[in-house]
Amino acid sequence: MERVSKTSTMSRIGLIALLLVLWLSGCATGPRYDTEGIDLSLSPRSVIEVGTFPAGQRILWGGAIIEVRNLHQSSEIELMAFPLDQQQRPQTHKAAQGRFLAHWPAYLEAMDYAPGRLLTVTGTLIDITTGPIGAATYHYPNVQIEQLHLWPAQASPTRPRLHIGIGVTLGN
Repeated sequence: MERVSKTSTMSRIGLIALLLVLWLSGCATGPRYDTEGIDLSLSPRSVIEVGTFPAGQRILWGGAIIEVRNLHQSSEIELMAFPLDQQQRPQTHKAAQGRFLAHWPAYLEAMDYAPGRLLTVTGTLIDITTGPIGAATYHYPNVQIEQLHLWPAQASPTRPRLHIGIGVTLGN
């Protein structure tokens, strides 16, 4: 009888350990960025309004994709910037921080990087270009991307981050 209880106890411990690992993997967050040398107070709007452009400054910005343009040997992504949360995910429910152009040294599939998708980038400020938005002229900070993260399309920033329970969820 004692042998059965030891086996039963070991099975319970194993089951608890497995459930703990699965629960912790559900708490995984987005990518981690090296923020050394990055002025987190900069936004595309503040860079334009400063008066002196901080060329060479490293940034960590994110936003909603407006358009992807594939060029001869690179891709240019136009984004509407939003403040980032603790996981560096753009918070689209907050006030926009201006537009910027992000440059990636390779082809990006426009279907994957579709308008409205959320993207976070680290990179270096290159310069400012002027372009039209409708009949208006707009000044875009240009960023050479070092690292990018395309956020999953179905994820919602307003969903709770903690889920407890076992069950089945059905949805559309």
